[in-house]
Amino acid sequence: ACGADVRFHATSSVLAVCSYCQSTLLRDADSVRDIGKMAALLDDYSPLQIASSGIWRGRQFTVVGRIQLQYDAGVWNEWHILFDDGESAWLADSVGQYVLTQAQGRSDNAPAFDSLQAGQLWPQGKDSFVFCDIRRARCVAGEGELPRQLQPGYDAPVADARCGGRFLTLDYSDGSPPQLYLGEAVTLKQLNMQRLRDERM
Repeated sequence: ACGADVRFHATSSVLAVCSYCQSTLLRDADSVRDIGKMAALLDDYSPLQIASSGIWRGRQFTVVGRIQLQYDAGVWNEWHILFDDGESAWLADSVGQYVLTQAQGRSDNAPAFDSLQAGQLWPQGKDSFVFCDIRRARCVAGEGELPRQLQPGYDAPVADARCGGRFLTLDYSDGSPPQLYLGEAVTLKQLNMQRLRDERM
């Protein structure tokens, strides 16, 4: 809409938000169409930004997008990261705590969202995860490249569980069965993050 260039760096990205005018561009087959404006991001003082980079398990990655979600206790970011080998993941950022996870597909044996309770055990592989955070959030804004079509205002019922340092998320935003994500709690220092908003971090 404003004439600025908008590039898709990841083949998995289906959505891109113009950093100048917030026009949301949807990539569909060989065409790209404007599906409206993305809401402005809330100021959350995150040290991360588009183009921040790091290393996870020996793999280099770059931050290419984010969605911002709001719930009754505040706001958190889900940063879409792209590895050099073309795979992508999410880096959750909430009040200085970070979790990096990758999608594992839909979980056909996951419990119904409304039946989940904090402290509930759920086996996954050889481990038993304990649900620690169950909430209904809402997407309020986004920027950069994203791997799925979304609009501000969509509901995101999500449940987080832990097993030691390992982390699991069930995302019910597209209905049931939910999307399963697995990963681990991390720090920016562990990820050797570069190009942060505040390079002293």
